[in-house]
Amino acid sequence: MLPPPRYESVVTAKDLMTPRSKLLVAALNNPSRAARIAREHEFDAVPLARGGEIVAFWGEGTVKQLTPQHLVDHASPANELISKVAEDGVQFVTFRNEIVGLLDLSDYNKPLGRVAFLTPLMECEQRIIELARRWKISDQQTAAWLGERQRESAEKLRSEARAENLELPLLEFASFAGVLTVGRKSRMISHNRRDTRKLIKVRNRAAHRPCL
Repeated sequence: MLPPPRYESVVTAKDLMTPRSKLLVAALNNPSRAARIAREHEFDAVPLARGGEIVAFWGEGTVKQLTPQHLVDHASPANELISKVAEDGVQFVTFRNEIVGLLDLSDYNKPLGRVAFLTPLMECEQRIIELARRWKISDQQTAAWLGERQRESAEKLRSEARAENLELPLLEFASFAGVLTVGRKSRMISHNRRDTRKLIKVRNRAAHRPCL
């Protein structure tokens, strides 16, 4: 089975965050203002400050104290923070122990934010192609796993490449869905059909429109 890759994302928390200079901050002793800001601007969270220092935030209708689990380093890969942001609703981005920005789910709808979704999916796709070469999976077997529709599409693209003297295995011309199908049927990955459909949906949304 294909080992889980370690993804290296060029997009970091700093790239996606809303800088502190642009944050709307309420006083810790005035949570009603924070609630109003959240409602009017449809924010998931509003920082609460005491003496100029952010010590808490308003979220999900209540005041939440800032804890280490809400803090991430500015250089953290954005794709590794998705689950943390989804769980807590927000992450405060730090640089040298100072809060410099805020990251929430809406930031992943930015063009750069979508790269955070695309990066691991593209790396998974490339891993499957590389492993298929290493396992010496034949074009005949690839074609059988792809099925008629995906096989015809891949063969058409390969014919065009051959016209330019480019010769590559059939899998190199398959769609993302086709590559995942080969990965699943060859047992490189353990996803079932339902998981595969979800990955394809996320990949298409990341490539063409907002994800969240």
